[in-house]
Amino acid sequence: MVAGFSLYSAVDALTKYLSLRYSILQILLIDTLVSLLPITLIGFVHGKGWRGLSIRSLPLHSVRAMFGLGAMILNLYAFAHMPLADAYAILFSGPLVMTALSSLMFKEKVAPSAWAAIAGGFAGILVMLRPSGPAIGTGALSAVLGVLCFSFSALIIRHFGQNETPISFPLYGNGTAAAAIACLLAFGCPGGIVTPTQYDLGVNVVAGLILGIAATAVLAAFRAAPASVVSPFQYYQMVWAVLLGWLIFGDTPTPFLGIGGSLIIGSGLYLLRTENRRAQANHSTK
Repeated sequence: MVAGFSLYSAVDALTKYLSLRYSILQILLIDTLVSLLPITLIGFVHGKGWRGLSIRSLPLHSVRAMFGLGAMILNLYAFAHMPLADAYAILFSGPLVMTALSSLMFKEKVAPSAWAAIAGGFAGILVMLRPSGPAIGTGALSAVLGVLCFSFSALIIRHFGQNETPISFPLYGNGTAAAAIACLLAFGCPGGIVTPTQYDLGVNVVAGLILGIAATAVLAAFRAAPASVVSPFQYYQMVWAVLLGWLIFGDTPTPFLGIGGSLIIGSGLYLLRTENRRAQANHSTK
């Protein structure tokens, strides 16, 4: 999990670097196409042939892929238009949003203490966004919308994807994203395609390879241990975000980042702890 999310941080930093000269869609097109190489190879080897890459429900993967594509574009836009650490702090509210949506959409029971944690996390988002202050902008709003898309994508996998092979989600998700982005660019989507330099193309290809390896590393972590055990390691990205943002892009962390980020991360860790206790209680009663 540490390796996977560290690699994701590297992809985000490379994307922020490339976004200074190229559109998000162009960067993401190369990322998703190249990422299919390591994902397919690892899926083929781990799944012992083509069966490991098969799917059972095309509509399920199509809907999930659209939410996944939305999350990709919105998150990368956020990374390009705001400091990495600020974007991560907002994106870390994903577990809070998923818990709230699970209760509202799937009638899952959420304890009052968990609702208090969700409220604390959203308070952290408000501190980060400062609606009446200078920090709010298209990048922050894009990060919030990206969290919603990511949450819907994760809930689809959680509630409807039990019969699918694990590697099929990143494989067909990234494949669908690449096809959709190619269509958008072909029909003159704003930003267009700019011929990259050899160096920038190499950076983009490296980012795509890292993206594919990161996706399979995180998948392997979720297969090897319960989500409540490995999920907290996602917050390890904040360390990389602060370091990379400061060293490469000159982004200095603000007090609002510390306060809001602490509220969001603390609330998320509390929810994971609560979920772990509930899972242990259910297991002991069986």
